[in-house]
Amino acid sequence: MHVDLALSYWPRAIAVADLVEARLELVRALLGPRAPRAGIELQEVNPVATDFNQRVNEMTNYRGADDVVVAVGSKKAIESAQNLVGRGAILDLFGGLKKGEDVNGLDTGIIHYKETNVTGSSEDCPWDIA
Repeated sequence: MHVDLALSYWPRAIAVADLVEARLELVRALLGPRAPRAGIELQEVNPVATDFNQRVNEMTNYRGADDVVVAVGSKKAIESAQNLVGRGAILDLFGGLKKGEDVNGLDTGIIHYKETNVTGSSEDCPWDIA
């Protein structure tokens, strides 16, 4: 859903990370052909096999991503995602954590010094997320 929505905004590039190869294949099959027709670079990465942070750095010329959506309830994913944001970026925590596990190592420096907006969303329609 997030990749489909992002494509509709015509970004220069979209990077998708997932540990489950079948989900990456689904993105490739359903949305992969649409991206190049729109002039959008679409990269699907399994972070076990490829350094996702390095891939995002290369795609953004080390400036960081404009928008980062964490669509999985994973403390590690949230803590890793904060390293992907660029100045003035939005970090959307779409996947919530279980009660009792919801305190994590969020670097408040990204909020203050990079002026990152951290927000949460859950089960909304695409217009709400946009």
